Amino acid sequence: MKKIVILSFIGLTAMFLFNSCSKDDTGATVSIVGDWIQTGSAINGVSDWETDWDDCEKDNIISFLANGTFSVSEGPTKCDPNDPDVTDIGTWSLSADNKILTVNGFDIEVTLSSSTLLFEDSDGTDTFTSSYKRK
Repeated sequence: MKKIVILSFIGLTAMFLFNSCSKDDTGATVSIVGDWIQTGSAINGVSDWETDWDDCEKDNIISFLANGTFSVSEGPTKCDPNDPDVTDIGTWSLSADNKILTVNGFDIEVTLSSSTLLFEDSDGTDTFTSSYKRK
């Protein structure tokens, strides 16, 4: 389940990176490029953040680069000290309307502001949402 959420986020992130920026509610241009830390997760509107996520997963960092690549790193707390620092890498692209992020072939709906990133994905049965803040 967590893998689906991570893939969803990666897909969402990729979409924003392709376009690299959009406008927030104030009309200011914002970019997805940078480091993001997850702040919440829900399945069908019910939070699973406190019950299904370990503290060592909550500090993982997703980094979006202007060259269209991303990486997911363990953050300060590793679940297993033998785990690699970088746990996922890939490429992204963003739809022309800035609403669909494609990461490694997965499409995710996204919403971006200067300080928050939200993505939503569905497997046909369940809807997964994840929220992030800038690091």
